[in-house]
Formats: sequence, C-alpha cells, structure tokens
Amino acid sequence: MEMRRARWGFPRWTLVLTVAAVLLIEALHQLAYHRSTLDPVLDWVYRSAMADSWRPMFKAYAAVHAPHSEPLYQVLFFQGQVKFQYPLTSLLPLQFADLLGIEPHRRWLNRVGFVCVLLQVLAVAQITYLAFRPRLSATLGRPALAGVWAAAALMALCFYPMLSAYRLGQVQTWINAWFSLACLAWMYGRPGWAGALIGLACLFKPQLALFLPWALLRRQWHFVAGWGAVALSGAALSIGFFGWRDNLDYFPVLSFMSRYGEAFYANQSVNGLLHRLLGNGNTLTWDEHVFPPYNAVVHVATLLSSALLIGAALLYRWREREASVVDLMIAGLSFTMASPIAWEHHYGVMAAAFPLLAALILEHGQAALRQRLLLLLVLSFLLCSLMWPSVRDLAFTWASFGQSQLLFGALIALGLLYRERDRAVRRLFVGKAVQRALGSEGAARPGSFA
Repeated sequence: MEMRRARWGFPRWTLVLTVAAVLLIEALHQLAYHRSTLDPVLDWVYRSAMADSWRPMFKAYAAVHAPHSEPLYQVLFFQGQVKFQYPLTSLLPLQFADLLGIEPHRRWLNRVGFVCVLLQVLAVAQITYLAFRPRLSATLGRPALAGVWAAAALMALCFYPMLSAYRLGQVQTWINAWFSLACLAWMYGRPGWAGALIGLACLFKPQLALFLPWALLRRQWHFVAGWGAVALSGAALSIGFFGWRDNLDYFPVLSFMSRYGEAFYANQSVNGLLHRLLGNGNTLTWDEHVFPPYNAVVHVATLLSSALLIGAALLYRWREREASVVDLMIAGLSFTMASPIAWEHHYGVMAAAFPLLAALILEHGQAALRQRLLLLLVLSFLLCSLMWPSVRDLAFTWASFGQSQLLFGALIALGLLYRERDRAVRRLFVGKAVQRALGSEGAARPGSFA
C-alpha cells in the first residue's frame, strides 16, 4: 500500500518528525546560551532581565524634569554622552506612572516586557493558525492545526531576537509584541486597530512613522485613522508634558546617529556591516559613551541602502488597493533594516514572517520550486533565529562580513516576502473594504485562502 502523503508531497510522518527535530534543536540551542533567560520564570518572571532601555530612560526622565538652560538632548546625549536614543514620547509611561504615584523601576518594567513576550508568542501562533487553517483543516484535521499552533508558539518562544530583547531589558519587547498584534489585527480585517498598534510603536521607534506614507499611498484610511489617533495624541501629550524645545531637540540626535551608526557586531544593519568591513570602530565591545569614527563611505552607503529599502517598501504595488499581511511585514522589516542602527533584538518583528512564508511556499504546485524556496526559508530562519557566538571570532578578519549573519538572513526573508506578496494578496485575508468590494460570496474569510 502506498504511504499516505500530505498535500505537499512529503510523507506525513517525515514532515512531523522533521518539524519536531528542528524545534528541539532550536530549543536546546537557545537554552544552552540563554539559561539566565529562564531564571525569571523560576524566580517570578523578571529578576535576571537587565535594564538596557530602562537605564537611559530613567536618566532622561530625571534630566527632563531637572532645571536645564540648554535643550535636553544637548545636555544628555551630546554633553553627558548618555545613549538615550528614543524620542521623549517614550517617557510617557514613566510620566503617567509618576502621576499615579507609582514608582517605576527595572523589575516593574521587565514584568511588562515579559507579558509582551507572551502576547507576541500568542499572536505569532494565531497568525500561523490562520495561515495554515484552510488546507490543514481539510486534509489533516483539527489535531494537525493544534500541533501547528503549538509548534509556532514554541518557535516564537525560542526566537533569538525576542529572547535577546527580554534578556537585555529592552522596550523592544513592547514594540515586537505590538507589531505582531498589528499583523494579527490586519488578518482579522481590523486595519484601524493595526494602525493604532503601529502608532503606539512609533512613540518609541520613530522610523516606524514611515507606515503613515505607506498607508496613505495605499489609501488605507482606517489604518491612517488608527495611527493618527495614537501617534498624534502621544506627540501632543509629550509636548504638553516636556515642551516644544526638548521634543524638537531629538532631530539632531537622529541626524547624528545616521552619520555615525554603530560598529558593534550586534548592529545588524548595512551601516554596521560596512563599519566592520572597513575595520572602523570596536566590533566586539559596545561602549555606552562612544560611537565609531565618522566615515564618509559608510555614511553615504547607509543613506543609499536606506533609501532603496524604504523606497521599495513604500512604492512596490502601491497603486493596488489590495494589501495583505505580507505587505505589512515587508514594510515593518524594511523600515527596521533601513535604520543605521538595527540591533539584533529589533528583528523580533520578523517572528511571524517565517511560519506565514512556510504556509505560502508549501502551496506552490511545482515541487522543484517549492523545495528551493523552502531551503532558502530554512537558511534564513537559521541565520535569524539562533545566536551565533562563533561570529565574534571573525572580527578584524577578511571574513568579518560573517558577523552580519542576521542581516543576510533578513534579506533572504525580505526577498521571499516580496516574491510571495502577490500570492498572499490572492490567498490571505486583505481587509473588510476589499471584502465588500469583491462581494460577500467571492471574498475570502479572515485568514482563509481564496
């Protein structure tokens, strides 16, 4: 009797065992290098996480409320050499906590970070469920869907950029969660909620404001309304609490960071890659008070690469009214990579892209093409999802480009997202406005394939 095969041409037991083996290796690898990450689970969640974001935020909050004759960032960033690289809108949680009589501290903020990690894990699992549901429910049934949901949750929980953000005590845990929830809201046909969540992330990461022209070009008015309600309200509150002068003084900081960037190997951007290739700065140690020397080649190449990434994300298929969650992921990943400083933990926004791409690639009818694309996806996943401590040994050698393994993996994933974009528009839910335009009978249901 011929062995039963899944729809994609593999024996079912082979597919299941392969996925299980990859997930087990991934989990063991992460546990080997992140044992301290589990300490908070054993010691009520948050003690071992550090204060990478909170320390400069506390200093900035104290400085903004202290008397200062010069603009805040001139005193704090340029003179005090405190790498507070966020806009003042990022201090609103501390301001509200202060007004409520709550004294924020590292452990309190890391509790919030831990909750955000769990929220992102659930969001990634649900995105994966919606992407795989149309075919698996018809072929393998509900148990297979439950297994896919659990596997995606485990994958997200072991995703190195997410773990790194939490271990460092980074506000990026919040941003990662908000972006994944925005993708989930988009799949459920709630672009307004997606825009509001992206607007919330913009209060901490201003480059995500590029989602505003992205949405305007695509006439996603609900997204624009949600984004504006949150982002503009946050900006108004920040001006009200901290004043015009200190808020506007953030722009010289953005200009400075775009000129210099970071050479430390955890900076997985084109800027970081070029610094390391040219041996410009310390690639093995991050100094809170030091930036690499200015290099005109690095500066110009950074500007060109950023313009290319941003331009492609904004203009690709911008005249089409249909937009799927893949369009959202293309924009989020492109805007992250375009920044001159894109730390490893910033790539936590990619967590949902891998299972979503797997669902789309497995639907290809040509076996040879499907296998090639899956190999690229696996390569990208391995480069992006694991910690590679051995890359430290490549510093100051001809192979120093290998320290940018996450950047290369992200570029592969971005290429796959562009390649599968049109298929995603046809197969994945694209929002209520398009559903109404297509007609209730012909439109895809949330998360379903057409």
